[in-house]
Amino acid sequence: MGDVTVAAIKDEVTQRVAAGDFIGVEPRPGVPGRAFTTREMVNLERETIEVMRAGQQAYAPLVTRVTREAVQYASPQLSAHQREAVDRILATRDHVVALEGVAGTGKTTALAAVREGAEWEGYRVEGFAPTSRAAQKLADAGLTTSTLQRHLARPETPHEGSKRLYVLDESSLASTKQMHDFLH
Repeated sequence: MGDVTVAAIKDEVTQRVAAGDFIGVEPRPGVPGRAFTTREMVNLERETIEVMRAGQQAYAPLVTRVTREAVQYASPQLSAHQREAVDRILATRDHVVALEGVAGTGKTTALAAVREGAEWEGYRVEGFAPTSRAAQKLADAGLTTSTLQRHLARPETPHEGSKRLYVLDESSLASTKQMHDFLH
């Protein structure tokens, strides 16, 4: 490895911006410095968004109304907000669904009810997370879990018609490429 000066690095970045290799990104409030992306990352993000949009309202509901009602009955510990989230997820007709909530709101508890309902209708439910710690936490919902990296690295096996539900926890920690690969 050689020595590089800060001035040389700044010059290289300036040249890359001028050549279009680096694309400036609007800075977030309160974050100092400049931020850049590349055409490759922009294209991956566009493709990911296309997959998500193409999957909106494109499928039958995840589970039947009868199963949704049974899950609600079997889960008296859920709060009203958790019940609503579980019902929305189980009724979804979308390929991709998001469950967002701050720490301590009971997402893991709600996911346990989602898992139960999906399994009642024959789904194999697997959980993934970008970090092993997050994967271990997701296992608290009763899911078989591994890291997202491990899932993406393993050889693809035929589903043979089996229904699968994948849960990705802490998706904001996944890279653009990982999210793209996961959805494809």
